[in-house]
Amino acid sequence: MTQGVGAERLAALCGDVHGGRGPAYRVLADAVRVLTGDGRLPSGTRLPAERALAEALGVSRVTVARAYRDLRDDGWADARHGAGTWVRLPDRTGGVDGVWAPGPVDCGTIDLAHAAPAAPAVLPDLVARAVERGAAELAGHGYGPDG
Repeated sequence: MTQGVGAERLAALCGDVHGGRGPAYRVLADAVRVLTGDGRLPSGTRLPAERALAEALGVSRVTVARAYRDLRDDGWADARHGAGTWVRLPDRTGGVDGVWAPGPVDCGTIDLAHAAPAAPAVLPDLVARAVERGAAELAGHGYGPDG
């Protein structure tokens, strides 16, 4: 069953959407993207109803509806009429502009925007070897002579 986030809780996480950093709907949508991208709103989390969130934020329902629409249009949310809106991580194959989310690695390019480099090319072979040896390693008690 999908968990939801309450209107008051989401309003607290989003902060002041009237902060002058652009239209309130854009500030709200950007805040939800950040919360989803960093895992504070796990993919599949149901967002609060538009009216409830609008009241909690002190904005119009149109503001929340526009933010939700932008999230859906950009691949950060799904919705079913009458059932609600859920956040999701966008499909990275097409890329999402302006979002702090790692994209595909280009050969020869060092991505300095992220603190984690691409996995070394030898990693799939190491994982395959670990899987082959896994059953034998897990059959014992787990204590080795080296600690």
